[in-house]
Amino acid sequence: MPPSQRFSTRLDPGHVGPPVFWLILVPRTRVATDMTQNRLSRMQFLRGDFNAKHAPLRPPWAIAETLFTEICTACGDCVRRCPENVLKPGRSGYPVVDFSAGECTFCKACVEACDARALLAAQSGQHTAGKPWQIVACIETTSCLAHHGVECRSCFDPCAHHAISMPPRRGGHPLPHVDAGQCNGCGACVSPCPVSAIHMVHGEHKRIDNSEVSDAYQRCTG
Repeated sequence: MPPSQRFSTRLDPGHVGPPVFWLILVPRTRVATDMTQNRLSRMQFLRGDFNAKHAPLRPPWAIAETLFTEICTACGDCVRRCPENVLKPGRSGYPVVDFSAGECTFCKACVEACDARALLAAQSGQHTAGKPWQIVACIETTSCLAHHGVECRSCFDPCAHHAISMPPRRGGHPLPHVDAGQCNGCGACVSPCPVSAIHMVHGEHKRIDNSEVSDAYQRCTG
């Protein structure tokens, strides 16, 4: 029998007398193959996130999620060193960003504290230099006050990077618009929102329309 298969059991239909089990071999599970080909981390596997759509918001300059949970020791040094207190222990002690506590200033204190090198700020000249992460602000229009006829600039005012604009609109209040290309993911707009309509998401989802039921909506509101 080929050694590349695994054991299973089946009752021998030709046996007479007390049940006796014999071994047959079946192909290895598809999950193991998928984990190898897609490099799923164990944490992704345990939470059923096979497409990495719901990866936690890790500290800036975190390495790929598939490697982060393997290399990070969950020591908590980055959490203690964060001057803005936006890093918190997440599942199994791995650090996550909590923008309800404030914004990230990209001071690199967390990077300097990480002896395990799970946080790696790119050096000058590298293709990822200056890009701490790939997250942007997402405005949930079903909750946004401006989209319900209430004048509100709570997200616009704290955006020092000018990624949120509020162009004049004929016949109504200005509506906030996120320029994903300008957004650096600092999260300064999150905590000031009085209705918690702003979420930081992976990718470039600028605004979620009321009628849109999509993966981007799930990632923004989930």
